[in-house]
Amino acid sequence: MESISAWFEPGVIYLRVDVKDGVLPAAVGDKLAVAGTVSAADGKLMLDLSEASAGTYKVEGSALAPINAQINSALANPNLGVPVQVETAEGTLTLSMAQ
Repeated sequence: MESISAWFEPGVIYLRVDVKDGVLPAAVGDKLAVAGTVSAADGKLMLDLSEASAGTYKVEGSALAPINAQINSALANPNLGVPVQVETAEGTLTLSMAQ
């Protein structure tokens, strides 16, 4: 990844990910866009993507289930994450250590 831009609406996070050259096929460019929700369950950060796109390609709904499962499996791995509490409001995402 080169950079990530994020913006928020109540209950939804939008991310634009600029990836390094060669990561995606040249026909789709070097940007990924995703939208979804962020939450915490059992002290673990969880992501539930509702849509993802790159170039003219877009994936939504149940097609994202395997991607969500992989991401959340990695986030739940104690070697990769820490217990968190997530709060969202218009214009903000607050991540804090769970008590």
